[in-house]
Amino acid sequence: MTKAEGVALKPEEKSKDVTPAEDESMEPRWKVGDRVFAVWAGNSCFYVSTVAEVDAKNRKLVVTWDDADMSHRTVSFDQVKEPADDTIAWSYSRIDKRVTVRDSTAKGRCLFTNEACEPGKVVFVEKPLLVALPALAPKLWEKLQQLHEAQPLNLGTITFHFAAMITLTQLDAASVGVIMDKYVPDPDEEPNEDVTRILSSMKDSPEEVLKCKVEDLCPKKLQRLVSAWRYNSFGHHKEDGLVLYNRISM
Repeated sequence: MTKAEGVALKPEEKSKDVTPAEDESMEPRWKVGDRVFAVWAGNSCFYVSTVAEVDAKNRKLVVTWDDADMSHRTVSFDQVKEPADDTIAWSYSRIDKRVTVRDSTAKGRCLFTNEACEPGKVVFVEKPLLVALPALAPKLWEKLQQLHEAQPLNLGTITFHFAAMITLTQLDAASVGVIMDKYVPDPDEEPNEDVTRILSSMKDSPEEVLKCKVEDLCPKKLQRLVSAWRYNSFGHHKEDGLVLYNRISM
């Protein structure tokens, strides 16, 4: 799946601005802080990142992935390219010129293009609202894992509950509202056994685990977010990660 900018390109899709390794005189001279697309060795796709270190002698970079992934950070010069227009996230005003969310007769709200698109054409590029990875809150992830190991959650995974809790503790009100507006089978769903159990277990946990007071979390709102993530998110390229978008999730 995708990293934080919502784009993954195979190396063979590199644009012509990537200079061949043998022509070193024409190679871009990367510097710390540059925004680049680099190959993540986990699946050999390009992902957005920031240059953290430059080893010009060995023609290598150390990059910081936008999703905070700490693996495969060292890449060679020929595995890096400058971001192109079709790999940089668009503004929502630009996206809305290309697509519209409207009701359909059979499937509820859906995303429609505003113009005909040829096969292979980039419709738009969107940055996720949130990439929910264990690295965002390792102590919370560990707490939920322990709870799940003691007695498995009914959904069989902690990822949706983790993402919902991260949503409430790390996103602003507007972004939370966007996720709350996503499709769920029962908009008025009451907190189920899992949500009640999780919130109860958090009462004795240090505040640093949750990054807020348990009393500040509304059980019904948390349940709605769990369902929103369950029915609208995409799998991340890492097994335990989830990604949720505003428009793409429609």
